[in-house]
Formats: sequence, structure tokens, C-alpha cells
Amino acid sequence: MISALDVTKLALGLAAFVFIVVVGSRNKRVAGVLLTFPVMNGVALLTSPDPFRVADAIALLVVFNTLLFWAAVMTLHRVPPKPERFAPLALLICRVLVWTAVWCVAAYWLTDNRDRFPSGMILFALQLAFSISVAFVVWGQPPRTEQKPSPRTSLSDSLNWTVRIALFLAVYAALLYTAQHVSDQKWTGMASALPIVGFFGLAHLSTQNTEAQLQPIRDTILLGPLLVIPFNWSLASVITATPGGPLGAFHVAELLAAWAIGLALVFALVPAIESFMDRRTG
Repeated sequence: MISALDVTKLALGLAAFVFIVVVGSRNKRVAGVLLTFPVMNGVALLTSPDPFRVADAIALLVVFNTLLFWAAVMTLHRVPPKPERFAPLALLICRVLVWTAVWCVAAYWLTDNRDRFPSGMILFALQLAFSISVAFVVWGQPPRTEQKPSPRTSLSDSLNWTVRIALFLAVYAALLYTAQHVSDQKWTGMASALPIVGFFGLAHLSTQNTEAQLQPIRDTILLGPLLVIPFNWSLASVITATPGGPLGAFHVAELLAAWAIGLALVFALVPAIESFMDRRTG
């Protein structure tokens, strides 16, 4: 049974998703971080009776997600083989299906064996060192090339958004069902970490840009866990320390504030990092 609070969470999550897609698409390096922005993670923390267990499961998966996105950007010319033979829509669907299949197999194993891996804080430290090291090695100036020619119509734009929203609703339904029926809330963390929206967004960008033009996404995608891990643990701490209030209004307000702070950090820090690294690479 879907409650009024569940509907409220859905509306807030959908609004946040639309905002991030629209704003993040204007800057690919910002978009690289926003591909793993904790929209569904935040909703999961409000939905679950054990938010810390959810946050712990997500910490490992968000690290995996960024590595998968990194690999996806680097192998666009191989998924599918000879992609130039495919129409844009077929190419998009193929890539989303391949990436999702890989994610499901790996994420299930990682979640099932979560307790064998380091804690969220250790993962954060490892990711920090890894992302800095990789950035200093591979960061480069974005290519000055034009986008692939692609006719845009109101119908294609409407279909694009319809598919994105449908995928978001599907992930939300899976998250809600998991939170209400599983005995271990790590599976709720897994459901909320499925980056289907990010997959769709990257696949769409890959049909509109060359592989070289998506280099800026590759430059910043590894920064995602540095936002998500502290975000989830901080929000879990606040949620467990405060009452929900009427219809969970207090917790909803806390989630909105957390999203706002997270977005502010992304839009303040990523351009600063970009400016510093671009100057360093000339």
C-alpha cells in the first residue's frame, strides 16, 4: 500500500531528478559528478527502517558505479561493436541494456558480500586517493569539436523525457518494494544505487557527442563517491536523531536541505577543480 509519504518522496525525488538532468547537461564535468548524485539514495534513507545499513551498502556500490561509468565512457566504440551502424535510439537502448546487465550481476555479488569489504570511511579515503591520482594522470583539455549532427524534434524530446521518467518510476517502485519486504536493508541500498537514470543520460549523450567530447565526464566521474558517501552518512545521522514529524515532514525537509547542500557543493567545487586542472594541463 502506497502512503501519502511515499507519494511525497516520489514527487520530491522526481523533481530533483529533472532539475539535475536539465542543469547538469550544460556542463559535462558537472554532469560527470551528477551521474551518481544521491537522489534515490536520499529517498531510500527516508524509506528504510535502518538508514545506516542502507548507507553502508551504498558506499561500496557508488564506488563500483563510478568505475562502471568510467569504463562505459572509455569503451563506447565497443558497445555495441561498430556503433556507427546503429540508429541513435537503437544505440541508446543497446548501451543501457548492456550496462544495466553488467551492473545487476556485479551489484548483487557486491551486496551479498558487503561485509567482506572495507567500511564506508575507508572506501572514501581510498576513492579520494585514487580519484586524485587518476585526475593528475589523465585530465586533459576538452576537444573543440562540434556535436554529431542529429535532428531534434519535439516528439523525440518528449519520448526522451518519457523514457527517463518511466525508468525513474521503475527504480522507485523497486526501491519501495525492497525496503518494505527484505529482512536486510543492504538490499534497499542496492536498489537505490541502481544508476539507471545515469545510464540513460550517458547513453543519450553518447548519441549526441563523439567519444572524445565525453572526455570531461570521464575526468570527474570518479569524484562521485566523495559526495555520496558523506551525504548518505550525514543524512542517516540526522534522520535517526530527529523525529519524523507530521507525515514525515521533518525528515523530508532534512532531505531537501541535504540535496540543496550537495548541489551547492557540486556547482561550487567542480568548476574550481576544473579551473585548477585546466590551468595545470595548459
